[in-house]
Amino acid sequence: MILQSSYRILKNITMRFFSLFIALFLLLTSINCIALEQSPEQKTIYLIGELLYPVTNADGTGQQFEVAKEIFAQHGYQVKTSVYPYRRAVKLFENGHADMMIGMFKDENFQFNYSKYPHDTDNLLAIFPKKNEKNWQGVNSLANKEITFLAGLGQPFSQYLPSFSFQQNEVQTRKQAVYKLMHQRSDYMVDTEGSYLLAERLNITDDLVAKLIGYAEIYAAFADTPNGMRAKQLWDSSYPNFILTDKARSIYQKWGLEREYNVTKTYYQQLKLSTTE
Repeated sequence: MILQSSYRILKNITMRFFSLFIALFLLLTSINCIALEQSPEQKTIYLIGELLYPVTNADGTGQQFEVAKEIFAQHGYQVKTSVYPYRRAVKLFENGHADMMIGMFKDENFQFNYSKYPHDTDNLLAIFPKKNEKNWQGVNSLANKEITFLAGLGQPFSQYLPSFSFQQNEVQTRKQAVYKLMHQRSDYMVDTEGSYLLAERLNITDDLVAKLIGYAEIYAAFADTPNGMRAKQLWDSSYPNFILTDKARSIYQKWGLEREYNVTKTYYQQLKLSTTE
């Protein structure tokens, strides 16, 4: 009788341990499956941009990168960044090396999935030696002249100019463009005001003057992949509201871009008014 009772007790303990083991196994398997579904590899946006301080820096900081990280973090995504000269960044994006490129000007040469609205806007400038300022007659002064663009920006910027003829050349750096201007190898350089102010910080524009000739819109582009299209959906639905927040302003202010923030904020305030009328 004692043996039978002991056997029953031992059997019950064994069954309970076995049941506990099965329950623990199922729990761990379930947790593992959830972890796999939410793994960083599946919740990551690979973002590429032009190497351009202070908006897209090599270390992943900068105004445009930080705005993107803030927006995607709200949806549970992390952002991994890389930077290159503009033309190379566009080429790498075209070849599928990123889900998204930020800081892009619309280019008819590429069939990209652009964001619904620009994420930044800026003034477009004609830049030339001060000694030639007396000959300036507005944007038509560029007609039949030689104009220098940064590599990859010739076609996007040309669409903002009147339909007159001019000779176009491209260089890799703004220092090269300034060199061509100062040595009379080019008549004008066309660039955005933000980039021109950057050149001023580098002390390479002392003998130049800049004149407003138009208005440039800066977009994000997205890869034609499930992750790219998901990023576009999140960006298009989030950015127009985010740019009007105090958090957005603080990011711009952090990088000394209060002027740029006010230009873009005004654009989106006007956009909201036009869509509600």
